[in-house]
Amino acid sequence: MAALSHRRALVSAVRDADFAFVIAEGHLPNLAAFAIGTDEYPDRSATICLAVPSLSGGPALRLRGPGIKDEIGIAPQGLPADFIAQWAENRALFPRGVDLLLVAPDGLIGLPRSTRISAGGQ
Repeated sequence: MAALSHRRALVSAVRDADFAFVIAEGHLPNLAAFAIGTDEYPDRSATICLAVPSLSGGPALRLRGPGIKDEIGIAPQGLPADFIAQWAENRALFPRGVDLLLVAPDGLIGLPRSTRISAGGQ
């Protein structure tokens, strides 16, 4: 039986975080700053929980990928202006890369690293 190593609950560098909770609108560190795992252990990447004001009313985005029939549209508020470019870089690292949860008073959207995101839709 393998022993699990103990990790600190709080870390000072985003690169060391298993989970990151970002609540300040507009202050999401660049996705590349977080742990992306390795080819051998992609599960050692970070999951980011990003608080956004709303899951609607923002710029329209199209989502495609595993678990999505055809495509769906979302329009969350509070994402960085360069979010689509950052996400494309994150997705290109697959199977490495971060996963993102958008959390708002009106719901939750999970964005696994395999999701393709583009502008438009809804």
